[in-house]
Amino acid sequence: MKGRGGLVSAIVTRVRGGWFAETPARGGGWHQDRGECLQPPGDKLRPRGNAGDGAGGGNGALAGAGTADFALVPELTALLPVCRVSRLLVRAPRDIGGRQVPRAYKEAMAAVVSQGNRCPFCVEAHEMFLRGLAGAGIARAVELGDLDRLADPKLQALLLWARATRSPGAVPLLRPPFGPQEGAEIIGTAVLFHYIHRVVLTFLDDSPFPKALRPARGVLRRLGGVLSPWILPATAPPGSSLGLLPEQPLPADLRWARPVTTLASAWSRFAAVAGQAAERLLTPQARARLEDLLAKWQGQDPPLDNLWVRAACEGLPERARAEAQLCVLAALAPYRVDETSIVAFRVHHEGDASLVAAVAWASLAAAGRIGQWLTPAWSIAADMPGE
Repeated sequence: MKGRGGLVSAIVTRVRGGWFAETPARGGGWHQDRGECLQPPGDKLRPRGNAGDGAGGGNGALAGAGTADFALVPELTALLPVCRVSRLLVRAPRDIGGRQVPRAYKEAMAAVVSQGNRCPFCVEAHEMFLRGLAGAGIARAVELGDLDRLADPKLQALLLWARATRSPGAVPLLRPPFGPQEGAEIIGTAVLFHYIHRVVLTFLDDSPFPKALRPARGVLRRLGGVLSPWILPATAPPGSSLGLLPEQPLPADLRWARPVTTLASAWSRFAAVAGQAAERLLTPQARARLEDLLAKWQGQDPPLDNLWVRAACEGLPERARAEAQLCVLAALAPYRVDETSIVAFRVHHEGDASLVAAVAWASLAAAGRIGQWLTPAWSIAADMPGE
């Protein structure tokens, strides 16, 4: 048994520390930064090394965070340790995920939101983990999108709500299956994954498994499900990462987090780091162009041509146009971020830190917009003067 335990430990260590971090990337160019070569043309650009910290400076506590902090988002190990924003991503999930809703429910939500955003990497990862946390029956129903098969009415209602999060005004959103305390955690989980999917679709490949092992992906998914209690580390006490950054006011688009202090504090810090990095990196014109576009966005997919991108960036100076093009694509069509948009951005910004920070800010802006229409009426009323 000791030998078997050692084998399990070795597999768990490899999955947690290696597979997600070494996933080959697809589609978007290459460059060298301080001697570090990224993927050649034909593989999607995925930052690997610390190419400076133009996005916000160093922070020893953030930099020292390891993959054990990815209790909810193992996808993000691929971005370590590029810049302050990505280092925060390691620690923030401790607190932005919350603790009141069962982990299996949130894993099921992650899988459903991943399906809606058509993020194959995330779909494969979360369906695999869901199998281990909730059982094959629930995992299969979620995988097939057949939520009527679910025997748990609360889970079914929650997943119907999660499926509708890209559709403002949809009936499940008008009658959310949760109250204020649960709602802060549930909405936070949905917003978190709407954010993560944009980062993943921009930088990572279509599968969490290395190419050499993909012929055996069926076996690997079953194995990953069995090992998920060990692959997914235990959650830390709420508030454990809040001391890493100073307190910040909660933005209006995150007011759904207000009922739970630790969630509100974590999200406000997270948003502040992303926003401060964007202010340092991006021109006001580029930021304003994306913000104006998102204010009118109702969750729809953009047209298949590129005319809408050109129209969104029309009239901007060269630098602002390159920045806006990358940010608009990351926010609304991250699967279409290509070598052209990355190279244009790099003309004005060196290093992986700048690239990751720009994509992080745009992705969070889009997720925040989704959070606005997910905010229930009782949460809005609670913020009104005199209520």
